[in-house]
Amino acid sequence: MNKTPRSPDIGEAESTYSKAAKSELAKKYDAAFRLYIKSAEIFLHLSRSTDQNERDKAKWKGRAAQALERAEKIKSVTKKSTAIASGGTDESNITLTPVGIDQFSHRQQSYVLQKSSSVNGHVYPLWDEAPSITLSSSTEFSDTDGQPSLSPEQREVATIWRRPHCKAYTDPTTWQIGAQDIVQHIVTDCSVCASLSVCVEHSRRFGSKLARDAIHYDPLTGRCDVKIFFNGFWRRPGRKVIDDKLPHHPSNGTLMCMTCQDPNDTTVAWPSHLEKAYMKLMGGYDFPGSAFGGWIPEQLDIKSSNFERERTWTRIYNGFNHGHCMITLGTGPQPDLRWGPAYLLSSHSYAVIDVEEDNKDRVLTVLDSWVPVSQDEEQATRTLRIPWSDVLATFEGIYLSWDPQLWSTTLTFHGRWARKENASGSTHEARARFHLTDPPQSYTEVWVLLTRHVVNSRNSSNFIALKVETEDAGVASSVGAASVLDNQGVYTNSAHVLTKCRMSQNQPNGILSMLASYDGACQNVGFTLTIYTPPQVDIVWETDVATPPFTSEIESQWTHKSAGGNPEYPTYMVNPQYRLRVHGQPRSKVKVCLTVHTVKDLPVNITVLWSQGDRVFDLSHKDLVATSGSYRYGLARLTTQLAPGDYSVVLSAFEPQKTGPFTFTVESSSRFDLNNIPQEGAGMDIETAAGGPSFKHYMHNPIYEFDCPADTQIKVRLQLIRPGASAPLNVTILPPNSSSSTVHIITSGAYDDAISGVVTPQISLNKGKYWLVPSTYSPGVQAPFQLILYSSVSVAVKEKKDMFVVLRVSNKLSVGKRQLSDRCFIQSTLWNS
Repeated sequence: MNKTPRSPDIGEAESTYSKAAKSELAKKYDAAFRLYIKSAEIFLHLSRSTDQNERDKAKWKGRAAQALERAEKIKSVTKKSTAIASGGTDESNITLTPVGIDQFSHRQQSYVLQKSSSVNGHVYPLWDEAPSITLSSSTEFSDTDGQPSLSPEQREVATIWRRPHCKAYTDPTTWQIGAQDIVQHIVTDCSVCASLSVCVEHSRRFGSKLARDAIHYDPLTGRCDVKIFFNGFWRRPGRKVIDDKLPHHPSNGTLMCMTCQDPNDTTVAWPSHLEKAYMKLMGGYDFPGSAFGGWIPEQLDIKSSNFERERTWTRIYNGFNHGHCMITLGTGPQPDLRWGPAYLLSSHSYAVIDVEEDNKDRVLTVLDSWVPVSQDEEQATRTLRIPWSDVLATFEGIYLSWDPQLWSTTLTFHGRWARKENASGSTHEARARFHLTDPPQSYTEVWVLLTRHVVNSRNSSNFIALKVETEDAGVASSVGAASVLDNQGVYTNSAHVLTKCRMSQNQPNGILSMLASYDGACQNVGFTLTIYTPPQVDIVWETDVATPPFTSEIESQWTHKSAGGNPEYPTYMVNPQYRLRVHGQPRSKVKVCLTVHTVKDLPVNITVLWSQGDRVFDLSHKDLVATSGSYRYGLARLTTQLAPGDYSVVLSAFEPQKTGPFTFTVESSSRFDLNNIPQEGAGMDIETAAGGPSFKHYMHNPIYEFDCPADTQIKVRLQLIRPGASAPLNVTILPPNSSSSTVHIITSGAYDDAISGVVTPQISLNKGKYWLVPSTYSPGVQAPFQLILYSSVSVAVKEKKDMFVVLRVSNKLSVGKRQLSDRCFIQSTLWNS
């Protein structure tokens, strides 16, 4: 009897465990600990292997538990030893080197792919090798997983499953069909039909075997082995395979799925079998679907402001006619869509089977696979020659599939997002070191593809985003860069995100940083990152990234009181701010990484400034140290080198009053302190009043009287609600019944047009009444404003009614009058004439 070959992993696991036991006996606990952990990892890998039977799997799982138990014993011994040593009764102090999982190991990569084999409650194993279609038995094969669920249209006519009467797969003419021969009648998988159509057209033009290589069929038994690239690897649509039964109409016997007939009206079944395999994978014939095939997917939003009309045409024209890419088009959800005489379906996929250009026209030949049951295929207008300009006006998206053979180097990493409890998402950072062997004159592109592993095809609430940049690219040095919204890293519920990174001779060497983010309800989600590089770029994964020795994490949130928006808003100063004190040797530099993670629809930014760790009120170029760059959705990260000293870190969302939780993480190669900077006026009361504009008296500034019931500390800030053109401001506290500003108690100083407004120094006032007067430097200014009064005791504020006091400041006359209400801030309008 033939025995199953012994896996080399078994020998390695047993040998590693034996070495661990010997090290433990020799009291080499650090080595023993690492070896026990390693052996447990190998045993666990064996217990998950599909090559092992259930008895052996249980055995290896038990051995893994045994190894982990020994490792825990060693940990307890070392803790006890450390406690004794710290008490001074024993000089021994045993320490263990932390052991991490090698995420790039073959075993870990295989584990991720195996965990992603479960889709919609069924297991879809990896495709190890193409099976032989020659079977020893002629018994008809039946799929024990059952048939895919039917769409409502199929169930309505009581569809039956039976083997088709079709041309044999071995007949060469079976594969010589055209894209127009594939027809979609009643089901909703239009993207699958469109994808098969462009594959057939590519095969006809360039001799490729994209469809033929995907299916292995035994006509005797009806067994179909179908190869589908899904969740990061080639897979079979079922534990075993599928059978060749297809849904038929119970009365007339017509196929109730995708159909295909050659020019002699003979049924060709392999497109229907490919469709069935994909529908089984995705949960049934009522799944809207998306393309399959292993090529690089790229989606272009025609309506996006970033869409490049001319460059896109050049790319698709050259790519299509050289066989490098296949194209489909998608319509939007709008009803009653038409082009010329042809009606187009909403949210529908159309295959592009030709791309032409001459001196006058740019034209795409578009094929619609949909033919209603009531319509004759020969009478249906299925091919449309649509000018490029009309394509852009009519369709919503362009979907490209690029040949991966275009790239000289491909790096692939399989990982898993582990979402923390109470967190909405997770981010994984991958790094790769690159070198330009032949730096280009302008730039070269590196493509990075993020693929989310699908667990439930019906769940549309899983979102992903990808941010790719060279390591130093995130250190912006201008204030303007910190006030712009960036479209890179926008979350999508698509399973794929393709990002392109330009590299130039200005940086021939460096680190490519990739931040792959997930937002959704699933606790653990697999993903695949793939890097594609041209010949002039050498690139390798950074597999041994050291964990920073110093880390701090803060959980907080933007509230209505602390969501100040970007630096162009006067409320920027109320954003969460932190004092970062970096320790280190003088004239040295410390590597610091700052990260903010929040909800997916909130664009955020990190800014580091010189301010001795004090609260920042305005963002100026001279104080700016670094920023994370443009505002990015859900995630901002900044990696930079900082000299030892005190810094202020501002965390902001793009718009004010946009609230949400966030996690702020600081990682550093040196010790640091991180503390919250209190808001202005923290610990003091904020007195409130507000009013609307008055148009009767233009000759007076607003005057507000406040009454201090006891000695108090006072501080006042004046801001324009909508800063625009230059309008220098001043706010002054006067004794009551003053007729001039020359005798004042305190003022904000010279007139200033800072976005954050002007503020008085904090002073002590005795019990009594005082006047508060806001003003602008120039007459003739109309501007809504707000006054914020901070006090150590509660004070009463009211507007001085029916008093018209002329204030002359810098020989300019500023006037106005407002009415009181009891809100939190004094808000009104300055009318100066």
